[in-house]
Amino acid sequence: MNTAYSRNVYIASLPPHYTNEQLYALFSVYGHILSHSVKTDRVTGLCKGYGFVMFAREEDAGNAVLALQSHYIDHTKVQVRLARPEASAKRVYPVVAQQQELQSALYQQQQQLAWLQYLTQVQSSLLQQQHTTTALAYDPSPESEVWKMTPEELSMYSDGPTSSSASSTAAPEARREVLPLPLLPLGL
Repeated sequence: MNTAYSRNVYIASLPPHYTNEQLYALFSVYGHILSHSVKTDRVTGLCKGYGFVMFAREEDAGNAVLALQSHYIDHTKVQVRLARPEASAKRVYPVVAQQQELQSALYQQQQQLAWLQYLTQVQSSLLQQQHTTTALAYDPSPESEVWKMTPEELSMYSDGPTSSSASSTAAPEARREVLPLPLLPLGL
């Protein structure tokens, strides 16, 4: 659907000194520009903070919008989107930015889930050792040895190591119990 609105790009958060030439230079790398305009105040001649760029091709407009989503001018992030037919003073949150945030959040949740699954496996391995006379005591501090172990070192304990001398000489009340690992909240 190649319409004027699918080729017209709106840019906001421009500084007061921004010019038509700078706008053209910023967008011309993305394709052939039919027209461009920085909107200026009639009295001062300074930029009102926004402008428009009309591309010849819809694809070029889309590429410009995507490429400039995280662009800064004078330490201010500009807002770039396809222009809409209606005039609106509402702040528009670009769909592309929303998609990127959702993908980032999904990735973080997947990483947290993988970490929790790993901790659950470690907890299960440690709980299997309760029947032995030699067991690891749970120390919740991050400096504890269990947190410093590699997965290979932790797997050594999954078979339930025993100490033959400890099992024959230790009194039942001297045994150390394995405490279950607490599940961590998702907000790691």
